[in-house]
Amino acid sequence: EFPDVIYFDISKSSLGRTKVVKSTTAVIDYSDRGEVLRDGDWNSALTGNPIQTDKFYTMFEEMEYLINLPTLKAHVHAGITMFAKNHFGSQTRDDAKHLHGGLISMGNDPLRNTYGQYRVQVDLMGHELVGMKNLIYIMDALYSSEHEIEKPVKWEKAPWNNDWTSSLFVSLDPVAIESVGFDFLRYEYDGESGKNHYNYPHYGAVDDYLHQAADKANWPAGITYDPENDGSEIGSLGVHEHWNNPTDMQYSRNLETGEGIELVKLTNSTNTSSPFLTLEQKDVNLKLFPNPVQQQASISYQLALDGFVSIEMYTLEGRKVAALPEVFQTAGSREQSWDAAGLLSKGQYLMRVNIRTKQGMYAATSKIQKY
Repeated sequence: EFPDVIYFDISKSSLGRTKVVKSTTAVIDYSDRGEVLRDGDWNSALTGNPIQTDKFYTMFEEMEYLINLPTLKAHVHAGITMFAKNHFGSQTRDDAKHLHGGLISMGNDPLRNTYGQYRVQVDLMGHELVGMKNLIYIMDALYSSEHEIEKPVKWEKAPWNNDWTSSLFVSLDPVAIESVGFDFLRYEYDGESGKNHYNYPHYGAVDDYLHQAADKANWPAGITYDPENDGSEIGSLGVHEHWNNPTDMQYSRNLETGEGIELVKLTNSTNTSSPFLTLEQKDVNLKLFPNPVQQQASISYQLALDGFVSIEMYTLEGRKVAALPEVFQTAGSREQSWDAAGLLSKGQYLMRVNIRTKQGMYAATSKIQKY
């Protein structure tokens, strides 16, 4: 049905697949600069010769953007594995044991389970060819597992109650979505309930890389994350925080206590008692005119119910760069004016309208061009 899709393979060029090509120029220069990562073995990743760089495959140079699709899993060495850890397979060596020294636990090595240590995931999240080319973050949480090579298991705790996780997580923020995934994994896999419930997400400092990806104030002494080694350090890659409790699963924007994470639960249910509405993008009919925009523009949308409306602009990497104040509006066709001059540089962005009503919340997103 999709004859133009190209399937890459690391070793095969049969079965309709295209063999990947190793780049000679696409390099990641790990920010520990040879102090942590070594070419040891699976018993000790902190011994052997220093590892400072890796090559990527040419497709990372050639692609305009990528969509990373990990599964929600715990991990025996990292505690958790999602988007950042998924890029351990993007470098061109035969395996990735040399990167495990930047994680929490590896074989006979001492545990690196305290905060403020070099974390290799931050380099992968901030590199211009892998993390920074990610268009949207979609995580497969349909069938989760207790660690990376374990088959999927049903989750025992509420609200799953011995059923499959049956979920997809979607975000424009790479730090926020892994923060939420960590909360879910840590809640279920606590080493106590049920059989074989490993407690890998409960290693100390599992979320250290998320602290560091969110704010350079959490970087280790002597480490500057600059994975291209071009003198330009990475900025904040997103928002990191934890939910208030595993029953309500509320974050600062849900609680209206901050501008951090908002967890919006969407289902196919039409039950009006649900705290969240499920309106399709077309129901909101979000538009910007003119688009591309240079200075003044008009943002129009449809409100199904009276509610509070806020409008935000994001880069394609998920960083919020502009916003209009929240206003109350009655149901119907509505419009707001926006002056883009001086707020955005030339390029593509995502515009999101958030609508809060007494019955719940809904939102719509549209791509815009600034010139």
